[in-house]
Order: sequence, then structure tokens, then C-alpha cells
Amino acid sequence: MCIVCKYSYKKGDEGPRFFQSYGHTFGHVSSVINFNRTHLCCYQVARCFLAMPVEAYADDYANPDIKPPDTPDSGAALCLAQLHDMIGLQLESTKHQPPSCVNTFLGVDCDTSHVQDKEPYVEFRPSKGRIAHILDLLAQSAKFGMSSHAAQMLKGKLSFVLQSAWGRVARAATQPLATRSGSHTNKQLLPDDCISWTPALQTMRKFLTVVLKKMPPLRWYLGAPTRPTVMVYFDAQYSLVGCKGLGVVVHDKETSLNHICGGEVPPDIVEWVIAHRGNLQSQINQCEFLALVAVVLTFSDLLRDRHVVFWADNTTALAAAVHGYSAYLDLAALSNTLHLLLAGLRTRTYFMHVPGEANIADIPSRVPFVPGAQGQPVLHPAGLKPADKTAIDSILLYIGRC
Repeated sequence: MCIVCKYSYKKGDEGPRFFQSYGHTFGHVSSVINFNRTHLCCYQVARCFLAMPVEAYADDYANPDIKPPDTPDSGAALCLAQLHDMIGLQLESTKHQPPSCVNTFLGVDCDTSHVQDKEPYVEFRPSKGRIAHILDLLAQSAKFGMSSHAAQMLKGKLSFVLQSAWGRVARAATQPLATRSGSHTNKQLLPDDCISWTPALQTMRKFLTVVLKKMPPLRWYLGAPTRPTVMVYFDAQYSLVGCKGLGVVVHDKETSLNHICGGEVPPDIVEWVIAHRGNLQSQINQCEFLALVAVVLTFSDLLRDRHVVFWADNTTALAAAVHGYSAYLDLAALSNTLHLLLAGLRTRTYFMHVPGEANIADIPSRVPFVPGAQGQPVLHPAGLKPADKTAIDSILLYIGRC
């Protein structure tokens, strides 16, 4: 409630007049401040005095009104509404959703039906209406073209929707939108009248049409993991004279088993990188990321439904893995592949940096070029094979100290 003061100049009735205004008067400087303070005050009261897990976003509240099967309503939404009634504000009734295990907030379905499972979790996924709206925008753009402003708007909508996907699924696929909107700092800004629908945008649309309809939802697990963590070190070496290798060390804390292997980078992968980026002085960044993809392809059964910590010494590859995105087409494609694989395995991942001198995967990355190293390939097509006994002993000694 605001107190509005007006001055009357009517003859015989001069003087100030005060009125109660249940709202924020348009044009008052204080209206903006009061508007932002009101919901902050209400949700702090709800949190501190009523023990409600509520959050505020502008003029909306995120209030989980949970109703598990065969249990009474938690009463959270009703409590929040009565709190506002006490201070003279009324919540918009059309935004209130009945208590349920699945509630939609800003186009995202929040599912709490699994909070009582043996391994409890909360699941988030885009609503069908939000996905249909985005696909419709893509269809309209394919038909009538897409301006820089439209690309920026669509990229924002997609970025929000993809927040509710497992890991960083499909984020790299939005690269054509970033290029059209001029978001890439290393790209020249396009003219405002450039609205043509390019092959890259069409490929992106085809990919998103498939992925958005079957996008793996984000799961936020509650409590400590029920199984021990898997530790993964990966590395690569790149030499202009021809030595290009991958190295992998996997340590399963549940079984205490170690998997150590190395192999050569397939020549067709190097040719593919050169086709997209030109003949760079070194393709070490791409080889490092390829080692990460090789781990997931090789040890998919071991990584399925597990908490995994990946250690890398290459910051470029690490950034592409963490963000699921890169401004460069080759790294973006590898990142997209990685996160689709991880989503299919339901792997909960953490990417960490290790100094190059401490990366134990450096040793097996050189195995293909070490005389006397023997063993059968365990990965196709990269051809990773077991490291030699001296390298294995050194790595096991390091793991034992960790």
C-alpha cells in the first residue's frame, strides 16, 4: 500500500489531500524501488518466520507446493497468499497452480515425484508448450528469414530451455544463432538486412527438432551418492613430425580397478579438423577433447549412472567440456557429441583442472610410440591399447598416493 499526496487548489477547499493506493502509482520514482522491495520482503518473511522454501523472481514466486501421492497438501501456496493478504496485497489468482508433484514454472516442469526414491532426485524438463513455441519460431524463421535481433531473442529462449536439460546437451548446436546475432567476439558483425536462412541454420533446426522432443531432463540428486566416484584422467600429445597420441587413466573407487590405455589419433580426425580450421600449427586442443570422448565411448558401461570426475590439463578443452559450447566448429561438434553421450549414460560429471606435470594420462598418451609396448586395441577407431608395464607401475604408484 502507498500513501499518495495531492494538493487541491479548489477555492474553499485548498490544501493537501492524502489517499491510500493499493499499488504503485505510475510515474513515481519510489514506485520502482517499492515494487522490487515488496516481493523481497515477503519471501524473507516466508523463509525466516514460516520456514517456506520460496524464491522470488521479479513479480513471480517460485514456491514448491509439494503434494506426494496419498498425502495432504503442504499448504505452502495458501500460506504465501495469506501472507500477502495480511499486508494488503493480493496475488494474481490465474498464476496459482494447485498442489502437485509436477508444477510448471517459467515454462519448465518441476517434478518432485521421486524425492522418496532410494536415490531421491528432482527432475526438470521444458514444458511441451514451451518446446512447441520454440519449434514454431524456428519454422517461421526458416520460411521468412532471421534477423540479428530475432536470432538473439531465440538464442535467449533456447538458452533458458536448455538449462533444464541433462548436462550441457545441445548448447553447442546453437552456434549458428550466435554467429547470426554477432555474439562471437571473433566474428564480424553481420549487416542488419542479413536475414537469409543458411545451411548451418537449417542443420541446427533439424537437430533441435529431434533433440527438443526427446531431450533428456535435468536431474538434481538429493543427498550423497550411493556409489563411489569414478576418477578419469585424459591427455594427448601432438607433434608436427607425426606423433599424435591419446592417453586415458580410469580409476573406479568402487572396485579399486584401474584402466590404463593409450593410442594414436586417427588420421581422418586430423584431416577433419584441418578441413574446418585450416592447417593449424597444432591440433592439440582437438586431440585433448578427442581423448575425453574416447573415454566415454570406451568405458560407457563403467560410467553409466555414476558420479565421474574428469581431470584435464588443457584449459581450452576443459572450457568446452564445462560449458558444452565453443565458438569453433570442430570443438563445438566434439562438445555436442560428448554431452549427448553423457546424457544417454546418465553420468553425473565434474570437470577439474590438473597441472600438466601432474597429469598421469600423459604417460599412456605416448605408448604407441614407445618401443616394446604391447597389447591389443581396446577402442575402435582410435585404437587405444594397454600401456607398458613400467608406465602402469608409475601410474599405480601415483594413484596410491592420492
